[in-house]
Amino acid sequence: METSGRYDGFRVLLADDTPFSLEVARTLLRKLGVDLDAVTDGKECLDAYLAGHYDLVLMDVLMPEMDGLEATRRIRGSGRPDASSVAIVAMTGNTGADEVAACIAAGMDDHIAKPVTPASLQAMLDRHLKRKPVPCPTAPRGVECRDTPPSTGGTGMENNGQDRSAKAKAIIERLRMLDRMSIRPLRTIACGRGTDLDIRKLNGIEDEIQHLRKALLQLQED
Repeated sequence: METSGRYDGFRVLLADDTPFSLEVARTLLRKLGVDLDAVTDGKECLDAYLAGHYDLVLMDVLMPEMDGLEATRRIRGSGRPDASSVAIVAMTGNTGADEVAACIAAGMDDHIAKPVTPASLQAMLDRHLKRKPVPCPTAPRGVECRDTPPSTGGTGMENNGQDRSAKAKAIIERLRMLDRMSIRPLRTIACGRGTDLDIRKLNGIEDEIQHLRKALLQLQED
């Protein structure tokens, strides 16, 4: 893992309520040279985002006060010029299809598994932060040094298409599971034996289905 300021100048907001996980991620990110702010819950993360400017938000999913999904939805709906473009990446111990689909539906761009590792963290940063070229002291004025191979002419459209396809597949899988999950409370309510818990559960399922359908529609329009 590089430790020579690979991402100098980039600002990252880190949110995690677990002290050990927070310290591990903070140490690794600082070794990569990012300008880092760290908070311990979703509400603090939202407040920090609204008060500053960040190139990437690295967000734990399960946090007190406000979880990572709700914080992401509020960031995306904040109305700021960068609200739809700032990269938001989930940190989660559960990387199953359901969890990933929920993150995507909330507006997150990506996810990495906890505990984070140097390799997974650097790969994630490489996907979302374009490293800034630096002046080359031995080159003519205006010529920049590069620490990555020159472009071979690819546009990255193939990878973007693959990312959209994977996100759409995860959303569709989650929608199918939600349909199955709704059968029991629907039957109970239809038979007149429904409880307040059944009604709340069904309302929660319907709300998530709406979020997922909007996310799927947005993917199809992009």
